[in-house]
Amino acid sequence: MNLENSSIHRYVFPVLEEVERQQKRLPTTAYNEIGIKIFAKLGARDLSQAELVCKEWKELIRGRHSNLGGKFYTLWERFDENRRSVSQNAFPLQNSLISSPAEKEEYNNTLPDEIWAHIFSYLGGKDLRSCQQACARWDALTTNYRFWKPLLEKSFPLLAVVSEKLKIHPKDQLTAQANIIAYAGNKLDCVKIMDFTFLAMEKGHQEDVQARFSPNGKQIIISSDFHTLNSGIISLWDVNTRKCLLEESSSYGRVGASFSPDSQRLVTFSPDRQDVGKTIRLWDPNTGECLKTLGKEVNIQTACFSPDSQRLVIHDGSKSISLWDAKSGERLLALEENLSWSDDASFSFSPNSQRLLIYDYEFASLWDANTGKCLHTWEEGITGVAATFSPDSQQIAMARVDFICLWDANTGERLHTLTENDTDSELRLFFSPDSQRLIIDNGGLSLWDAKIGTRLITWNNENWYDVTSLKTISFSPNSQRLVIHSHSGERLESIIFLDANTGGCLHREEGPKGFKTFNGAFFSPNGQKLVITSPRALQIWDGQTGEAQYYISVPKFRKAFFSLSSTCLVISDSHAVYLWGGGGRRIVGKYSACRSVSFSPNGGQLLVGLKIFDFFPAKEG
Repeated sequence: MNLENSSIHRYVFPVLEEVERQQKRLPTTAYNEIGIKIFAKLGARDLSQAELVCKEWKELIRGRHSNLGGKFYTLWERFDENRRSVSQNAFPLQNSLISSPAEKEEYNNTLPDEIWAHIFSYLGGKDLRSCQQACARWDALTTNYRFWKPLLEKSFPLLAVVSEKLKIHPKDQLTAQANIIAYAGNKLDCVKIMDFTFLAMEKGHQEDVQARFSPNGKQIIISSDFHTLNSGIISLWDVNTRKCLLEESSSYGRVGASFSPDSQRLVTFSPDRQDVGKTIRLWDPNTGECLKTLGKEVNIQTACFSPDSQRLVIHDGSKSISLWDAKSGERLLALEENLSWSDDASFSFSPNSQRLLIYDYEFASLWDANTGKCLHTWEEGITGVAATFSPDSQQIAMARVDFICLWDANTGERLHTLTENDTDSELRLFFSPDSQRLIIDNGGLSLWDAKIGTRLITWNNENWYDVTSLKTISFSPNSQRLVIHSHSGERLESIIFLDANTGGCLHREEGPKGFKTFNGAFFSPNGQKLVITSPRALQIWDGQTGEAQYYISVPKFRKAFFSLSSTCLVISDSHAVYLWGGGGRRIVGKYSACRSVSFSPNGGQLLVGLKIFDFFPAKEG
């Protein structure tokens, strides 16, 4: 055999080339043994090329040879065996040769954390949980926040924002949502239940008992009104420890309470004496400490916190509106004490907390919420006023006696005059969540481009809408869809599903089976579902197309709402409260004993009456 005749010899076997060049004669058997040992080190591509060199090499590669154990095999079979061995060593958990936990742990420790972290970043939630069971080191690595956050953002974007704000680990949030679905579908037998019934009774709660979560979900406030005795009581409880943090009662009427949006403050209104007034107190809800008494024997009309929880506005019976520091309880100033605000005055903060709008039937004014400076006043033609901020805090839509305008929320400057206000009926204004659209309901219903002030469409009898029939209007969370609940004369009620950008009708439903009348319609938090309710049934539509997907019979329907993840529905009728999801339903309480039903702001707990179903994983220790 002459290697010089091969075009690939110098790349495949330079050692043999040197042997033949020096004309070293070896016995055939010795030559074969050397060739076999060299061939055994080659990969599939090199073996294929070597077979083309000459007949002898092809016979050596495809011939069967004996190993030390007496087993005969071809070089190709040996190659397959080597490949399987490498594959097994690359995945130690699947390698039967590495059988003991000690050997597996030793192999896992040979790679640095950075490499394992990079590998784990490609895994899904189920695989990450499996890796946590492999060894202590993998368990510690896969608990890392950065692996779970993208999974939560992809599956439940809204919950990802909530979890970051409330400092909930994404893994715990994903586990909670899986538990909710499994529990609703009867695939999870039990969850942790915290019952506050007997604790509340010990504090005197007996009649008309209701409960609600604080905005961060760490506390619940329980209230009772004793109508026969004209008295009331409230109590605040820590959800995790079930410890009572504070209680306030009055023998002269209902006790009111309001949380700040960040849950760091609580303001209560407790009647002192019959027909005299109320005592206003500011509390730290985390400790139950009373920080300050803001006023005594005050005939309070309204009190509300700014969205950033920094300011508190109080409107009392002396026709005075005052601005307070919500953290310290210090009164900053009275807003124009020389103006006599009516008892019917309304006020609202802009979503960014920078502006305060106050209006009644005589005039309206815009204020800087930080300094208390009046920026603009409208004094003429405000009778029957309606006003609202746009969600982006840049505009104010306001209806005066003669026309409806858009105003700059920062300066009070008029931007656009939209339409005449020629009706004495109740007027309503609705911004879309993205602030791009405005709906005006002033006896006629019209859709406007809120940025340039142009009318897009007017709905009337000619294009399916009876202007006397409007009940409710709701935009989808992404502002792309609009649902209107209406009825017209003797006809059945209607649900109209529209494109919010153009106002075009996508779908209309008039009294389908079980829907002689409608209670209303609402979107899921993620906007993918639309629920249509009636006294006897629910329909679930696709939130983008309006196509009907499910029909649920609910005799004597009372209430329905989605979980924050949009994966489950809570539905109550006159008998029970049900959790729907995961392909099934489960009764979670009796309606007669469950006036309060809501999901916690953290998305992982369900309040039914005075019981809390906790779907988060149990904490260690």
